[in-house]
Amino acid sequence: MSEKAFFDIIFYNGSGHPLKISGTLLRRGIKYTIPAEILDPNTREEIEKVIDEVKKVLATYSYEPVDPWRGYYKGESAGDFVKVVEGWVGLGSSDPSIEKLAKLHKLKETPPCSPILFVFPRSSNVCVTYFDVYVRKDDVHEFRKWFGDVDTFSFSQGINIWTLYPEEA
Repeated sequence: MSEKAFFDIIFYNGSGHPLKISGTLLRRGIKYTIPAEILDPNTREEIEKVIDEVKKVLATYSYEPVDPWRGYYKGESAGDFVKVVEGWVGLGSSDPSIEKLAKLHKLKETPPCSPILFVFPRSSNVCVTYFDVYVRKDDVHEFRKWFGDVDTFSFSQGINIWTLYPEEA
């Protein structure tokens, strides 16, 4: 398998509704799609600038072995983007914090800031989905007001999620 992670960027350009740009982090680059309804050259230019910023975050993802046969990809804050949420969720698991992020990811809720980067790194654990959420440094406070502080772990319920706000947020 050549992909390290899948990612989505929730981008709100003020047109009245958010857009989602989806892509794949490959071993030697990224592949992404811009929604066809974006015909405005200014919006396309804005998105390409955001993609260039996101590339700095994606470049931090590297494989972390747990033992000789298991591991996962892990990334870090980079450039102007800060990792604000990290965790994993098991198949069929539910939690209010996960539901809130899922609504945002499905574009069923207005983003608290823009852009928001969701990264779904690959893992050897086929029973869970790992995820990281990033926002720009200047948007951390708005995101925190919207999402709150979370530190939840339950192996039996298949959830592990926590927030990673910088001290000044």
